[in-house]
Amino acid sequence: MAATLRIGIIRLSALGDCIVSAAFLADFVQELKRAYTIHLTWFVDSRFSDILEHSPCIDSLEIITLKRQSLTQKFHLIKRLTKLPVFDILIDMQGLIKSALMGAFLHKHHFIGFGFGSAKESLSALFYTHRVQIAYQENILKRNALLLHRAKELLHIAQDSQPSLPDMLAHKTLSFAHTPQAYTLIAPKLQSRPYILCVLESSLPSKTYDPTLFAQAIALICERLRTAQILLLTHTHTHKATQILQSPALAALQDSHTITPLSNLNLDAVKAIIAQMDLIIGGDTGITHLAWALGRDSITLYGNTPAQRFTLLGESNLTLSGSDNPTYDKNDFSINNIAPSEIAKCALTLLSQKHKEILC
Repeated sequence: MAATLRIGIIRLSALGDCIVSAAFLADFVQELKRAYTIHLTWFVDSRFSDILEHSPCIDSLEIITLKRQSLTQKFHLIKRLTKLPVFDILIDMQGLIKSALMGAFLHKHHFIGFGFGSAKESLSALFYTHRVQIAYQENILKRNALLLHRAKELLHIAQDSQPSLPDMLAHKTLSFAHTPQAYTLIAPKLQSRPYILCVLESSLPSKTYDPTLFAQAIALICERLRTAQILLLTHTHTHKATQILQSPALAALQDSHTITPLSNLNLDAVKAIIAQMDLIIGGDTGITHLAWALGRDSITLYGNTPAQRFTLLGESNLTLSGSDNPTYDKNDFSINNIAPSEIAKCALTLLSQKHKEILC
């Protein structure tokens, strides 16, 4: 084995999954460094690479572009992968054929991933030298934790039993970092605490709470707050923020409550602003996952996806679901069955724990 232990992690997408997997890095790397000098490389889709940029736990990012690539471009990618140094252990945290196939082109001593009945795409398991068995429907934190624990066993540094999830995630906030420039960009936008960020977009419309209902929830929250700044985060669908700003539900808000639309922020700026928030509210999306990873209070709203599979560990990270039988159906908008009053109740419960003085 080389003097420097070379670790490779493949987790290409999506944003929330990259965040959840990376949350384990701080403790994973810390434990490895007790026994080895290490170099950790992460393979990530170019659309999500910024979320992992500047992480003190990652020594090098291999940024991969797969969408809309010509045959020639894919050939050059394969050539690039084969030229990388040998990995002592390669970990596929994705469990897809494309992630496993990518690993097949890399030089490695061990390749570990989910087993045939555990991976999202079972044929990915054909490529691994070591397979981890855990139900695909099991909570994503448990799946990530078990895979990394088995990787440590291969390196002969694992404890006799797997540490608890709280222990493996104890330093999750240290897995991420943003630039000082990002904070400088967003600092002037922050005016009156508590800061509450409402996430108005997600990867699918069916995972996005209706702006009209969001406006009602905001109005109910602000009724109990002496001061507050509500930040409305969109990327491209800025009309959602406009709908909230023009909603009759917010017409009676006092001047002590500021509503600020934010749009088209890059992921560096998103990390910076999330780190300053007192509360984040949004659907089952990468931004609410990031709130959890950065140790911020959050309320995640579920509809067509099962809360029990995606719920993230934390007393200050609450979930609400609009469906008793989520189906992953893109046309299932049951997220909108969540009453604005329920969101407001959860929000005020969380805010009262740290900001009781601002409650009316």
